[in-house]
Amino acid sequence: MIQRFHPECRLPDDHFGGKRLVLRVLRDTPAVRDFLAANPLIALGDDGLEALYFHDADRPPRTGLAWRCPGIRRARHVPLDTFARGLPREDGPPRGGRP
Repeated sequence: MIQRFHPECRLPDDHFGGKRLVLRVLRDTPAVRDFLAANPLIALGDDGLEALYFHDADRPPRTGLAWRCPGIRRARHVPLDTFARGLPREDGPPRGGRP
């Protein structure tokens, strides 16, 4: 038997509805790019929630991870080169630790 949960994405009605989590990227590193490409995000846009798929020439967007559900208006593909423009760049393999 298959059981479906019918998820809905929305901001909560209680005091948590006004809270936000901010992802701040300080450097353009291979580890940061790997993390963003591997983990699509849900972001609060001007008109509601949207799914963000990051990608570059070496890291395709993970569109196999579904985003369609009530409450998410659209999916956007975000080029990592555009997202990281102006950040200090660190080339080479990840040095370990967190991105």
